[in-house]
Amino acid sequence: MTQFAPLTVTSLYAGIAALLLVVVSILVTAARVKHKVNIGDGGKPEMLTAIRRQGNLVEYAPMTIILMALLELGGTAPWLLHVFGIAFIVGRLMHASVDLSARPGALRGIGTTVTWIVIAAGGVLTILLTAGISVK
Repeated sequence: MTQFAPLTVTSLYAGIAALLLVVVSILVTAARVKHKVNIGDGGKPEMLTAIRRQGNLVEYAPMTIILMALLELGGTAPWLLHVFGIAFIVGRLMHASVDLSARPGALRGIGTTVTWIVIAAGGVLTILLTAGISVK
């Protein structure tokens, strides 16, 4: 039976992302109670903001964690994985902690850009690993 090395770095950031998801999910529930909205956003901007905070994390976290796991399994240097993980979490915190109204703020834009860079770089490095090029 083949054994894989534990994905210790990826697991750390998956765990942090999971906790962040619980926090933004609680914020959605709190907004639902406050505005008495059971389904959807009820036309309430605060509801829409809370829902999109949660949705944005759910949309980006799985691909990031998958790419990190593939890179870790491929032998990528732990320091690089930590750079990806920290950048992803900081980017998501920047995005989630600011107003998501029609007026995009600087932090929101920076958080989104950081997330895209992490995913794009992870994708490129995963392709390089597939081609047999070491990423250490």
